[in-house]
Parts: sequence; C-alpha cells; structure tokens
Amino acid sequence: MSPEKSLSKLAITNVFTVSNDDTVEKALKALDSRGMRSAPVVDEDGVFYGMFSAHEVIKGLVPSYMDGMSLDFAQGFAPLLADRLQRMFPSRVGDHVRPENAVKIATNTHTWEALRMLTTHGSPLAIVDDRDGKLTGLISEQSAIDVLLKMAEKKEK
Repeated sequence: MSPEKSLSKLAITNVFTVSNDDTVEKALKALDSRGMRSAPVVDEDGVFYGMFSAHEVIKGLVPSYMDGMSLDFAQGFAPLLADRLQRMFPSRVGDHVRPENAVKIATNTHTWEALRMLTTHGSPLAIVDDRDGKLTGLISEQSAIDVLLKMAEKKEK
C-alpha cells in the first residue's frame, strides 16, 4: 500500500467522544477516568463539533486580558480559580468549543498532508467525512509513528 493512500491505516477509529450537550464537569471526569487530555465533541448525529480539552478549560479560568502576562505576583489565587472552575461545571461543553477553530482533516487527505498538519497543529486531529461532517476517527502523532514503523518493518522483510 502506498504511503499516500494509507491515512485510514493511521487512524484511531475506536474513539471516545463527548457530546456538545454534556456538562463540563461530566466531560472532565470522563477524560480523567480514561487518562485523556482531550476528546472530540460530537452532536447527537455524530457530526464533529470540535475538540474539548483540559487545556481549554484551564485557559477559560484565566481572564483573557492576562494572556501573555507573568502571573508570578498572583499568590493565593488558587481558591479563586477553583471557584471559577466549579461555576464552569454545569455549563455545556458546546459553550466552550468553537467549531470555527476546530482543526480537522478530510477522510481523503493524503498521508503526507496529514503528517504536515500534525506538525503544524499538534495531536490529535479529527478525521471528518466531507459528505456529512461525521467524525470517522482521529490521527495522533503516536498512531502515525506506529503505522509508519510497521510499514518500515514490512519493507525490511
């Protein structure tokens, strides 16, 4: 199989997802119980909505006007941040995900382009069907390396 046509081989297809209607608390607990940092968000029809991550939750705790500032001076603010997090818990995951910012790749994307996108955007990337917008899998740096190593082993034999 040529590398250009093996994107489906790089994909993780048994994907844990969260619903855009799940609460932030439920989604964070689900990520934690699975040892995950992020998960794709889908609607009730399986249409990809974006990625939900602990990173984005943390970003939501710090006011945007503080981006880029050193916060070394802010000692003793942990209880304030914990309170902000608890107030965020009942909100919908969909309220914290911006579909327009979601990085996704089409099911017919060539392997080289998928690898380029991984280097640009990081991991994981959602693989989405062009026709209906449904999530078909994820590609991660590790899944790509695993498949490429297997291809190299086969070539050596």
